[in-house]
Amino acid sequence: MSTITLERIKSLCDKRGITISRMESDLGFGANAVYKWKVSDPRSSMIKKVAEYLGVSVDYLLGNSDIESRANEILSDESFITLQRAKQNMPEKDWQQAMDIIKAGFKYAFEENNN
Repeated sequence: MSTITLERIKSLCDKRGITISRMESDLGFGANAVYKWKVSDPRSSMIKKVAEYLGVSVDYLLGNSDIESRANEILSDESFITLQRAKQNMPEKDWQQAMDIIKAGFKYAFEENNN
């Protein structure tokens, strides 16, 4: 397993004020299970449980994405739903104009290397 996964798990636990041992116990894992992942790959079901417990995507934990949010949280966000409805109700040309306005007004939020 990559060290980025372990570092992200440590960081997320720290942010939430819990220890890795506490998380392991809450999830029903054996003691030091996460640290054992340094030398062996965990089952995907275990990674999924950790991601759900910490409220992030599996891709984030594995280092495949820098976005912590899970897709279902984003898709259920009321603002996102409102934008989706607006997109369905307007011609493509108007949608593009709306996106251009949003991007121009909030340039910083659309920068690729924005954390």
